[in-house]
Amino acid sequence: MIRFIFKRKLSIEEYRKEFESNKPSRLHCLYACKEEGVNYWLDILNSKICDIYRIDTIDEPFRTNEQLLPEETSSFIESYNACKRYFNPRAKDFNGISDEYLVQGKVKLLEKVYEIR
Repeated sequence: MIRFIFKRKLSIEEYRKEFESNKPSRLHCLYACKEEGVNYWLDILNSKICDIYRIDTIDEPFRTNEQLLPEETSSFIESYNACKRYFNPRAKDFNGISDEYLVQGKVKLLEKVYEIR
C-alpha cells in the first residue's frame, strides 16, 4: 500500500511542477478545510493524535477537492494524466465537505478547536 501512495504523490508533484508550478506543492504545504469538513477529514485521516486549529491565512490558499485526486492504485502515467482536474477544479467539483485548501506561507493561529489524544 505504501508503494501505491508514494507513486501517486510523486506523479501529482511531477505534474504540478511541469504544468501548474504556480500552485502549491502538496509535499510542502499546510492542509486546511472549512469547518463543515472537519469530521470528514477526521474520518479519512483516522489519526490517534490530532490538533485542530481555527486559522487565518495571510496569502490566498489554493482550493480543490481531494476526491479529484487519482486513485491510489493507478499506474504512474494514469495518475499523472488525471492530475489536470485536481489542479483546475470547476465550481461543481466543490462540496464543502471534502474540499481541501493547500496553504503556503504564513498563517495566524486563532484558537485550538479540538484535540485527540
